Amino acid sequence: MMERNIQLKKKHRISGFTIFNTVLLLIIAFIMLYPFWYVLVGSFMTTNESIKSTFNFIVNSPTLEAYSTFFASVNFGQHFLASVYAATVGTLLSLFFTMMAAYALSKKGLPGSGIIMRMVLISMLFNGGLIPTYMVVRAMGMINTWEALFIPGLINVFYMIIMRTYFRGLPDELGEAARIDGAGEFRILVQIILPISLPILATMALFYTVDRWNDLMSGIIYINDVNKQPLQAMLYRIINNQVAMSNRPISSSANALKVTSETAGYAATIITMVPILFVYPFLQKYFIHGMMIGSIKE
Repeated sequence: MMERNIQLKKKHRISGFTIFNTVLLLIIAFIMLYPFWYVLVGSFMTTNESIKSTFNFIVNSPTLEAYSTFFASVNFGQHFLASVYAATVGTLLSLFFTMMAAYALSKKGLPGSGIIMRMVLISMLFNGGLIPTYMVVRAMGMINTWEALFIPGLINVFYMIIMRTYFRGLPDELGEAARIDGAGEFRILVQIILPISLPILATMALFYTVDRWNDLMSGIIYINDVNKQPLQAMLYRIINNQVAMSNRPISSSANALKVTSETAGYAATIITMVPILFVYPFLQKYFIHGMMIGSIKE
């Protein structure tokens, strides 16, 4: 009985390493989460309170004036529609072409696959540069169009290599029986390979969606009409005081403080983050599984 009690005490004893590891992880979590909390709390503050508060943990006088000022000062609907279009249509097209390229290059008997892969890898290290790329986009007539937000970078080579690695890890026997029955490669891909590839597809879809949604440079470079630019470009202009905020006094404030682009920028940041925060939980289980498989199989 005494030996059993000793074993139980040893089992429930917390080691010094466990305590150190827990404290370290809590500190890292705080460092990573605090900027989000700072922006969230700041979006409910008046500008004066935000400037005076070095560390924003709570709001003394919460107000929605920054959000109302933001919606009243910018054409939010048009910018939001541009981002949604780029994130949905761009993700679907990118996922389709990435999948087709990855499946073709995953075949070991593909003629010239080695040369093609070398060319693909070279494109990860070198590119034409900003000005030549802009000239190509302009020659294709995509300036001031939403297609310019995703067509120039339709396939991410790194994502394609991850998906290719996943396809190469699948057993060859999956498609051999279908080939004997006369099925072509496209039918094998659609009816056999894709149903068992949901983890990697969901992972790539999440990657592409985040990339399209957070893309800033494409909206600034290829779209000159500010009303057609996506949310990130609009947020950039707000933060850099390129958008005039309607500085209306806050009636609930004793000092009649006004909202400026700083607190409106906090509100805009929260609004642009919300869609991605809603998408991620639905793809989380596929994301983890797909990344593990796609990264270790070859």
